[in-house]
Amino acid sequence: MAKEEKKGEAKEEGSVSPEAKAAKLVLVAVIVNLVIVFVGAGSTYFTRILYKRPAITEPTERDRLEKKYSDKDHKSDSTMVIFKPLTLNIATKPNPAKAADGTDSQLQGKIHYATIGFGIEIREASRKERIEALTPVITDRFLSMLGRKEMHELTSVQGRYLLRSQLIDMLNDVVGSQSGMGDEELITNVFFTEFQIQ
Repeated sequence: MAKEEKKGEAKEEGSVSPEAKAAKLVLVAVIVNLVIVFVGAGSTYFTRILYKRPAITEPTERDRLEKKYSDKDHKSDSTMVIFKPLTLNIATKPNPAKAADGTDSQLQGKIHYATIGFGIEIREASRKERIEALTPVITDRFLSMLGRKEMHELTSVQGRYLLRSQLIDMLNDVVGSQSGMGDEELITNVFFTEFQIQ
């Protein structure tokens, strides 16, 4: 009998009451909920407030390009090089072209075309011949860049301004690497002379 009383006392000392278990469970739930709330609030703060990326609009993109490529010393010496309009297929995502009967003659799906002509403004008129000599390289890089674009990227105003800024960066890269001018930004602006999407 003494052994049974000792076992009962040991069980009472080692066991936790249901109220204490419930209190611990509530405490854990509160801590987990607080962590979730803080993580959500922190991610919202960082993505929406602290690192908010401005929308690409016509005035902001014009201002950005003007600040990036403005140089008052060479404005009077600038000149233009005009490229012929180019017609090419643009990306067919999300509807890729598929052969209806296994042959290449019949295609289903939407295939889109773009006809784009542009002119580039060069900072120094004396370097126009160098740019004209790079026309095949520039055309190839432009076709590669434009062929990866989707229709919805080219039909919006923001998409055209993004294309313009990407084209300026690409042109300066090509001119800098091919003609040995280094990091000098010779191309100051791009003007679209024709822009048709079908």
